Amino acid sequence: MNSENFKDILLNYEDEMDISKSESEFVSKIEDEYCDDLKSSIHSIVDEPEDYKVSIHTGRKNWLNVPFAIIFNLNAGDSYRTGLFLGYSFYPKSNRLYVKLDQGCKGLAGNMDLLFIRGEKLRTYLDDVPEEFKFNPRKCAAGNIVGKEYKLDEISDESLNEDLKYLIDTYEYLMPYYEKVIQIPTNTLIESLKSE
Repeated sequence: MNSENFKDILLNYEDEMDISKSESEFVSKIEDEYCDDLKSSIHSIVDEPEDYKVSIHTGRKNWLNVPFAIIFNLNAGDSYRTGLFLGYSFYPKSNRLYVKLDQGCKGLAGNMDLLFIRGEKLRTYLDDVPEEFKFNPRKCAAGNIVGKEYKLDEISDESLNEDLKYLIDTYEYLMPYYEKVIQIPTNTLIESLKSE
């Protein structure tokens, strides 16, 4: 089900941007119906579904060029903007989807290097990361820890569900480490990475 929804976003979102957001039925379809489907998928995977908040964003008043979905465990920080979260980014212009385990950047104005360093440290706790999820600085944002890119024809319910399970397991595993890592002063963090 999510695969058809995600493909619909990738294939039809740009055309829909020609319509005012307030008049678009596609917005409510994405933010309500598709969001509910994503929530159902997550709730079928996790042990404590009440801990997870799921949302899909297309923009407040104006259309976002890159709509995104957020999966946030309420135990992973105050909000996805300052904590650890899973996300999907939809790139309609190129028909690509990117799923990632990421860090919020609110309050770090101009200090994206810190997100990169924290991400490096968090990756040291992971063993056997599948090749397609390994961090690639040319494709990833500074806060990404692991992620995977899909081309339109690679999106299927089977791959999305399998990858979502892997990412949720990784997310829940890293949550306690994240809380420790964000407490480490930047210089100490850099030194610890040099010694590993």
